[in-house]
Amino acid sequence: MPENTVVTLRLEPELRKRLDGLAQAQRRSRSFIATEAIREYVAVNEWQIEETKKGLAEADRGEFASDAQVRRTMSKWKGPRRIAASRQFSVATRDEEPFHAAGIPVINPWTTAPEGKQGVVRPRPQGSKK
Repeated sequence: MPENTVVTLRLEPELRKRLDGLAQAQRRSRSFIATEAIREYVAVNEWQIEETKKGLAEADRGEFASDAQVRRTMSKWKGPRRIAASRQFSVATRDEEPFHAAGIPVINPWTTAPEGKQGVVRPRPQGSKK
């Protein structure tokens, strides 16, 4: 069996109390609950970083969906603009107009922000639907 390593960490009193409550409710040790939480956190973040790297590599190779492909895919979903608006999502696209018309903020990664950062988040135009 592999040897475990002891890790010491500082927790705020309220978080420690909540951790103890979970451990008691699950009849597990505090260490078991913390290890499971860290294991899940690491797995999710490793996955997210890997997928981000894959997406950036695709973008570097110029592998983007065309505006027509995005529109075609969006039209397959029932009311995607209403869903995005109701959940306060932003949309990344070059074709900003239909989303602004629906009152959805748009992130346009093909423009340059004032401080030289890539992408500009454009909020809903004044007077647009919520």
